[in-house]
Amino acid sequence: MSTTMRRFGRRIFISTSACALAPGQAQQRDEEAKGLLKKVQETYVATTAYDLDFQENARFDSYTGYWPNTISGRMACLEPHRFLYQTPLRDPNSGKAPERILCGDGASVFVFVASRNREYIREIYSDQGATARRTTGGDEYFKLHMEHVERFRTVASREQKEPRSLGRQMVKVFGQTVECEVVETYPADGRGFTVQETLWVEPGSNRVLRCLRQGYQADRRNSRRTSKIVDRTYRWRMLGTQIAMDVFQFVPPKGARLVDRFSPGRPLAVSVPSGHA
Repeated sequence: MSTTMRRFGRRIFISTSACALAPGQAQQRDEEAKGLLKKVQETYVATTAYDLDFQENARFDSYTGYWPNTISGRMACLEPHRFLYQTPLRDPNSGKAPERILCGDGASVFVFVASRNREYIREIYSDQGATARRTTGGDEYFKLHMEHVERFRTVASREQKEPRSLGRQMVKVFGQTVECEVVETYPADGRGFTVQETLWVEPGSNRVLRCLRQGYQADRRNSRRTSKIVDRTYRWRMLGTQIAMDVFQFVPPKGARLVDRFSPGRPLAVSVPSGHA
């Protein structure tokens, strides 16, 4: 039996088991799910600093075919202006340099892109509160921050159908197997489609170790919908309010050179993340 069929079989078993629950049991599981989501939300709302590794496997299906995409990286943040985004992770064994770094130390933002002739640019925070430029540096990081962390800050209060608890399950995260509490949620996305989002939550810490999101992406050009599945796992180095400042110190990779603008192509500028000036 293929891996896909085994997964499909497990999903049917879980769904059938949930349907077989008596009304009282189903209601109890709904309440357990709400309680767990509330704990997760309270944990992330209280967080102003974090450091994590992530792995993401995504698949997009449409009438023209499907596109798999895999990415891994490191993210760190001390709100509001210190942040780090790096991909791929630096491998101490192979010495492989990062492909991309986006780093804000509170005074400047640095952007390094290996594919752009190993160049990096720097912009000083000289425009705080003075400009609302929508550029790709700080704003791009802020979007990543929203995508990975911000949704957990609203996971209990967002508009959604009744969540349900799937009990405890074992999940493999970065080579380690962890027993997690699992909750299935059905939030509405920005276009009104209801998506299915399953969270694997570490008991005690209430940290999300895995997030599986399945839904649709609308194409405004032809009114078609693309099936979208994004499966992320997280390894949390730190989640709280304090973090070492050297995490946000930009160290140019070997052979990197500082330029005023990337070449060739359009200049890449950075500014204070929108809404955080």
